[in-house]
Amino acid sequence: MGIIYVLGYGLVRWRKFIVMKEYDAKEERLMVREVGPGWDVRDDGRGILKNRLDPMVFSWFHPMCFIENAIRGSKKPTS
Repeated sequence: MGIIYVLGYGLVRWRKFIVMKEYDAKEERLMVREVGPGWDVRDDGRGILKNRLDPMVFSWFHPMCFIENAIRGSKKPTS
């Protein structure tokens, strides 16, 4: 069962339901890199459906996202 979960996580990462995000937290003066739900810029039916599904998929795979944040995520001071 665990192998299916990990393969499912790989599939949703490949299909960009879950993406690595990088943003500047100006109040804390940090550059933050973490995993989060994806965002589709298309305004047709497929894009709208994907934008509704992304948060649900992210919540289902939250334990794997936590592990990936621990390995690949970071918080660095901005210059």
